[in-house]
Amino acid sequence: MQYRRRSLSALLWGALVLLGSWVLMTSSRKLQAGEEVVVKLPIEVIGPDSFVVAVEVFVSDTSGVDSMFLKAHNLGYKYVPELDGSPNYDKKASFRINGGAWIPIDNAHFRAFYPESKMYAPPLTGPIGGPYQTLRGMISIRETGKLKPGRNVIEFRFNGTEGISSGYRVLELDLRQGGRNGTSVLQGTRFVWDDPATWGPPEGYDTPEAVAEGERLWKTRRILLKNAREPVPIVAACADCHAESGFDLKYFNFSNHAIIERAKFHGLSEDEGKKIAAYIRSVDLKLPEGETVSSCGGRPWDPPYQPGPGLSKRPVECWAAGAGRKWVLDSDRRMLAFLAPSARFRAELDALQGVPDPGALRPEVDLSWENVRRYWRMDSTLVLADIPVAFELPDIFAWWPQIYPGDFFPADVWFSSKYYQNYEKVKELLETNGPEYYIEKQRQSRNSPKWDEGLAKLFADYNFRLNPKHDDHEDLSPPPEWGGRYPTHPVGRMAHIAVARWFLMKMWELQMEYKLEDRYADVYGDNVRGIPMEKADRALLLTGPWLMDQTMHRLSKNDLAFAAPFPTLERHHYEDLSWWHLATVLTPKLRTDNPSSGAIDWSYIFEQSRRALERYGRDHTIGHLYYVIAAMQAHTSWYADEGFTPGWGSTRRLGVRMMKAGSPLTWFFFHVPNGFRELDRDTLRMITENLLRSWFIEAQRYDLKHWRSLYGDERVGGSKGIEPPETVFDVPQERCTEDGHPAANVEINDWKNRAFMQYLYNAQCVGVSPTLLDSVARFWEAISPGGNWERFFLSETETPTFSEEVPVSGAFSLQSVYPNPAVHRVTIAYTLPHALPVRLEVYDLLGRRVAVVVEAVQPAGAHRVPFEVRSLASGRYVLRLQAGPHETSRSLIVQK
Repeated sequence: MQYRRRSLSALLWGALVLLGSWVLMTSSRKLQAGEEVVVKLPIEVIGPDSFVVAVEVFVSDTSGVDSMFLKAHNLGYKYVPELDGSPNYDKKASFRINGGAWIPIDNAHFRAFYPESKMYAPPLTGPIGGPYQTLRGMISIRETGKLKPGRNVIEFRFNGTEGISSGYRVLELDLRQGGRNGTSVLQGTRFVWDDPATWGPPEGYDTPEAVAEGERLWKTRRILLKNAREPVPIVAACADCHAESGFDLKYFNFSNHAIIERAKFHGLSEDEGKKIAAYIRSVDLKLPEGETVSSCGGRPWDPPYQPGPGLSKRPVECWAAGAGRKWVLDSDRRMLAFLAPSARFRAELDALQGVPDPGALRPEVDLSWENVRRYWRMDSTLVLADIPVAFELPDIFAWWPQIYPGDFFPADVWFSSKYYQNYEKVKELLETNGPEYYIEKQRQSRNSPKWDEGLAKLFADYNFRLNPKHDDHEDLSPPPEWGGRYPTHPVGRMAHIAVARWFLMKMWELQMEYKLEDRYADVYGDNVRGIPMEKADRALLLTGPWLMDQTMHRLSKNDLAFAAPFPTLERHHYEDLSWWHLATVLTPKLRTDNPSSGAIDWSYIFEQSRRALERYGRDHTIGHLYYVIAAMQAHTSWYADEGFTPGWGSTRRLGVRMMKAGSPLTWFFFHVPNGFRELDRDTLRMITENLLRSWFIEAQRYDLKHWRSLYGDERVGGSKGIEPPETVFDVPQERCTEDGHPAANVEINDWKNRAFMQYLYNAQCVGVSPTLLDSVARFWEAISPGGNWERFFLSETETPTFSEEVPVSGAFSLQSVYPNPAVHRVTIAYTLPHALPVRLEVYDLLGRRVAVVVEAVQPAGAHRVPFEVRSLASGRYVLRLQAGPHETSRSLIVQK
């Protein structure tokens, strides 16, 4: 049971509430049979300064209860210049029990759980005000009113606004004996979630006239005030910072109360707020049959598109709701089971029809190549929407501009700027021609080695993104007193963020309105290489870094020196990581991107992602692995200039030729992660080996003509290609620790022959298969013969160890076939127990014999037989060895 009160006549209200609490506690200490106290969640503490919500709970036993569990969203203030350099982001909320003293819900009193407890940096003194918007923790109740057996009243207060916030939400609460893991004493209290599917217009406003007037108020400019603290008129309409239709408020289930209070925050009356709420309730989300706004929509605290298992199984209309805050992992290591699920765990995941509760799954890892090849091969596809991560993505509040750009810049400047005009033009063309017109044009260009047509070209031609780092936007640069094109002043940096968030919301609005979220496979599924694209279907067709442009790295050259508009520089890096990750989920442009002006600049993700969480004392090594695999698959295309094999790439399209970000080199890029030490050495070895094997299988599709085309080229996807063949070189840095860990990074901007030699050295350091190292080194020796690749060759007397069993001396065995996969020649090793007639043959998978390698009587002992595979087509073959009564076989893969 809950009720609200406002700040007017606060003393009188306090007396009445205290009296009411005393009456309840003295007259109703015991519940009658079948009776219970019901508390509706979430508890929305949203309103004017000093707004209070009172909640009645039933306590069965007060002994040993000295703290309260809370899970709440938006407990901290947002950044404003007045708070710059201050720790006071945690002064927003407080509570009390039974009319006792108010206790701040601040960093001094709130003890957050892990990992939230790690998510802050000075000058903050705790996670309130940090990057996590939803926090769990315990707070002492010793300094407020005493609990009594029976009914008790807990009050939550919104202390006041910083000029942006209107309050916060309590998502869970409990009183427990024995602290965090103790026993709840609220057995007589039942918590129920408010069901948005049951919501309607405010009482008395269920009329066409109220809805029409609400729509007019929603879309009319120059009727709002900035906020209650600064009641000055602003240009913006509600529709300017949200989806024009109000779709976002309906989809993310903002309650009537929240909508009404926000309208009042901006100077409208309660009557006007109720009319706007009536309009929002009338918005048609066009959900699939059987889905409701409750089952398919999001919630204000659940980050849009937060990935999680089973999310891709839901209708695409439900995708933006995400998997929920519950699928933010508490450990980076837990990601590995979703990148390399065992057969048993994969069966669990395949059986999902939606997003489960985390406790319903039994994650299990299998890093054997036989297992991970189906996920990690470069021509396979990770379902990025289904792989949970160990950090929150931005919530819907972060998608909205805190200030409308038309209120940052003079209105005539903003409305005449090319950003605003281009947005209006895109809207007009989509409305005139319809989305199918542009989708078909893009489909027709799906195999072109040049540029995409259709939607990608539409949004490129009428670009309304702000990216001053690469483009000079003189008609909308912040004024000199704010720092100009690259502002250092907080207000100028806030202006950049405001414009970026505005175009993000408007881009999303158009994607949702025209249902463009799952057309990727429709466009690119029929490609000349025949790569299946169904698993890549959850992706936008846009070209350009729409999500990447939300980062300060893209908005300012000064991104590494100034924290504003965030409380700390650490928060700044976290925000960049979260938007970069969202780009990999929403706009990966898998296999079809443009390397010079594409949707994702992968090298920046690798450079920044490892450090973003380490600054908070958390590991991100498996998160980095996710980016390595995703980038390798994103670069595996079907594009090529004339005369080259599909998939090689071109100057306008991604392909294997772009090794800077599309190869395993990035696994060791920038710096060797601290997390490598936290992985057991076998896990580190298998990851390093599987990444190399995946690349090698793809690389062998391309003959020497392809690789020689990179000789001396210093601009291959933004970095150096391969040095001329006469160049003599060795491992750039021979640094391997005594316990077998690489201590040198791979410089991905260096010549790729040198970078790959460093990778092989690091791989050798962690114990990667000598057979695989031998095969890759021989492959590179043909491309770059001046390198000391021989250091990785197996000697003629060595027995390969990877995936092979060393035979008992004198026993019959077919020991190895290497290199495997093979391009030109293989060596076949076998042992005979005594002199025997030997027949060694090669068969294709249809059972047809394609070669006889040996047909002779041979003596006892070890034998090594070379075999040329140049005449064989690419594919899988079977080697069959017969020696007297003995027979065995092995597989052989030929890659051309």
